[in-house]
Amino acid sequence: MIILDEHLQGISLEAAISHWYRGRIVVVKQLRPGTIIKDDAIPILLRQAKQPTFVTINYTDFWRRVSAE
Repeated sequence: MIILDEHLQGISLEAAISHWYRGRIVVVKQLRPGTIIKDDAIPILLRQAKQPTFVTINYTDFWRRVSAE
């Protein structure tokens, strides 16, 4: 599963990825609909997803590795 940061929503990136990736592609908001997802909650959501790959351009907040506990 490829999970896109909300900043990448609406730029046709999902369509471009779907040309070469056959798995599920979602925006991070879809992992917890109807709520505001702060950056510090994203590692928790990624741990709950099955084989996630998180894609973001926000390198200042996601530069360090987080344990996959």
